[in-house]
Amino acid sequence: MKSKGMLAVILIVAFLAVAGGSFWLGMKYQEQSFINQMRQRFGNRVEGFQQRMPGMFGGEQPGAGRNQVGQANIVGKVDKVSGDTITMTTRMGSIKIKIPANVVVKKAGLGSLDDIKAGAKVLVEGEHDKDGNIEAREIMIISLSKN
Repeated sequence: MKSKGMLAVILIVAFLAVAGGSFWLGMKYQEQSFINQMRQRFGNRVEGFQQRMPGMFGGEQPGAGRNQVGQANIVGKVDKVSGDTITMTTRMGSIKIKIPANVVVKKAGLGSLDDIKAGAKVLVEGEHDKDGNIEAREIMIISLSKN
């Protein structure tokens, strides 16, 4: 009787270990698949984004806090494009992106501001200003809107 109980405990622990390991490997596979897909679309520039923006690949996004001046990289869903401003929703909430006339917009090649629609997922590289907004230097369209 005691050996059957011990066997059941061993089987449950083994099952949980295999399930946890499988989940972890699946997450790593998905992360690597995403990186490879971005490399195919954007070449080696993905390496720079990965180094400058580890929040895109898990963890917190450095420099994404409000009222900071300096380097800014953010990923989120575009809610609205209005004039020289994009409103986005990120993991950390809503943020406004100021778009200067000289901003570079990229997709599987060069794009334009007209390519960015509500619902699109974008990566923005730029600088925080004194008001907590981000002035975009470059925008990478990760996925297009489903509109």
